[in-house]
Amino acid sequence: MGCVVQRTEEKHVDRVDWLFSKDKDDASEYVLFYYSNLSVPTGRFQNRSHLVGDTFHNDGSLLLQDVQKADEGIYTCEIRLKNESMVMKKPVELWVLPEEPKDLRVRVGDTTQMRCSIQSTEEKRVTKVNWMFSSGSHTEEETVLSYDSNMRSGKFQSLGRFRNRVD
Repeated sequence: MGCVVQRTEEKHVDRVDWLFSKDKDDASEYVLFYYSNLSVPTGRFQNRSHLVGDTFHNDGSLLLQDVQKADEGIYTCEIRLKNESMVMKKPVELWVLPEEPKDLRVRVGDTTQMRCSIQSTEEKRVTKVNWMFSSGSHTEEETVLSYDSNMRSGKFQSLGRFRNRVD
């Protein structure tokens, strides 16, 4: 979840707090706080939340893994810049979609289509998409297809053993 402060001055992030509430009238609980170069996830988010933004570039973005239906609600990012008392707040509403079927059975030699849709309440475009493959619970994931709008080609690229087999 993005949380970037647009500033022209050279001030860096001093503190980032991410809070969660079911709706705007509910009490908030901490998801994660960052202070003095230390990021601390808390409570039920402890093993699933990570600060992924570059705080030296005023980015306090959050990564939430293993999203559950109970995670649906309002996440509020609060950023404080060094030597400033003002707190910048940005709410992000998270909607959790129902789980899609996990198993897809296809005959050898057949073609199949898999869908991935992303919905956001923000007016931002997708800049990166990765399709991953794993043949079992104890195997390493392989990148099947990758798209990064920041790359020169700006198109999907199939990788590894999936090259020339995936569009």
